[in-house]
Amino acid sequence: MSPTSFGYGSLISESLRFAWKSKSHWIFGLFVGAGSGYGTTGKSKLRPYGPWFWLVGASPFPWIERHNHALSMLPVILLMGFVGIVLALVFLGLRVVSEGGLIHACTRQAIGERATLRDSWNMGLRRFLYVLATLFLGAIALAAMAAVGIGFPALLWFTIHPAFGVLVGFVTVTFFIIFALFFFPFYAYSIRSAVIDAPGLVAAWQGAYELVRQQPARAVLVSLMRIVYKIVAFLVAMACLGVVGIILLPILALFWAIFPPLAVGVGLILGFPALLIVGGFLGSAESYFWTLAYLWTKHEAGGTGMPTQGPEVEAA
Repeated sequence: MSPTSFGYGSLISESLRFAWKSKSHWIFGLFVGAGSGYGTTGKSKLRPYGPWFWLVGASPFPWIERHNHALSMLPVILLMGFVGIVLALVFLGLRVVSEGGLIHACTRQAIGERATLRDSWNMGLRRFLYVLATLFLGAIALAAMAAVGIGFPALLWFTIHPAFGVLVGFVTVTFFIIFALFFFPFYAYSIRSAVIDAPGLVAAWQGAYELVRQQPARAVLVSLMRIVYKIVAFLVAMACLGVVGIILLPILALFWAIFPPLAVGVGLILGFPALLIVGGFLGSAESYFWTLAYLWTKHEAGGTGMPTQGPEVEAA
């Protein structure tokens, strides 16, 4: 890929093309692009006094009578909390390794080489701490932005006057939108500098800051192109899922006529793999978008940029 022929439009087309060529890495794309919440509801069939009822026939104290049901569920709640924490940590670890792996794969493709899934996994492990630290940096920055941008105007709303809170809220939101246009390139470039150039964590952050400082207009335009990418990704996802829906519709209609719950089950079984495939592809493409933007920006800044050699990986 020649950097001289590269442009803003190429960020989207090339990231999609690279993602399509590296189907084996879509599993990484699932973790990089994933974002979901989980919740369950249900009714307990436990007796109102829990274990106390079996001991004395009634609650011995009014407080226990009011709260004993919750207390009886405490072991289950603690177990579910522990399992949730473990799953969250596992997901975070896979997310971090996947980010480094996709960056490595994109860098290899940029020089016309092919990265195996094993090579990308090894690179993700080697850069694990660097990527993890930068992810935490981004999370802290976004939390601070939300706290100031939402919390401060809300405080003014309740303590001084609603109109004053709205005015300050408009100013802070506008400021943080502008700030985000520069922060997200810095955040993405920091991760890629740590993986591709391996200069050390602080040096990676400094290098990313210099790229954004030297080329502020490019940083803003890349951020805006990412918004365009999100729109394109949404349209691609809807088109893919629409095709799958058209294919499955006659089958599901047949099962629905026989037994509606069976149609729901078949739809989930056949449709879920399509969701995984589309999610993996688009997650990979977004990571490739930022990696190509970093390589291009670094080239334009006079750095090595579009590499002549990808990052080396030691065999595990």
